[in-house]
Amino acid sequence: MPGRSLRTRLLLSIGLTLAVVCAAMALTTIYAQRAYLLGNLDQRVSDAAERSQGGLQRRAGDATDLGFLNERGQPASTIAARLDDGDVVAAEFVGSDAVPQPLTAVQVAALDGIPTDGSLHTRNVPGLGTYRVTAIDGAGLPVLAPCPWTTYRT
Repeated sequence: MPGRSLRTRLLLSIGLTLAVVCAAMALTTIYAQRAYLLGNLDQRVSDAAERSQGGLQRRAGDATDLGFLNERGQPASTIAARLDDGDVVAAEFVGSDAVPQPLTAVQVAALDGIPTDGSLHTRNVPGLGTYRVTAIDGAGLPVLAPCPWTTYRT
């Protein structure tokens, strides 16, 4: 910046440094907040899968029984499914009226292929939105428990 006064060069360099520092802080905050919220959501998904397992162990029913969705405390937009070798054999979601409703074939297809190892995955369920999904296989009762992700995005 030759030809400019010392005052102008000083103000420009301080302003540029301040802009770079603010941008770095903003990006760091965004990534830290995203990791924190995603960690909380992943914990909720894991907890929902374990609750589903507990509900199944207390109920007598066949391989398509999703009666544990009728228990109190199921939030709206929660999906539950029963699995057989990674394929969904029964799936329902809790609507805004707190009544479980069956998923369509296209929605079920979006949930197929989730391994029952407790790992977390992100799936887009047509008509319902994006979900974090896990599947666990405890006591021979494999279940899939997704929670909506769209409300936790940063």
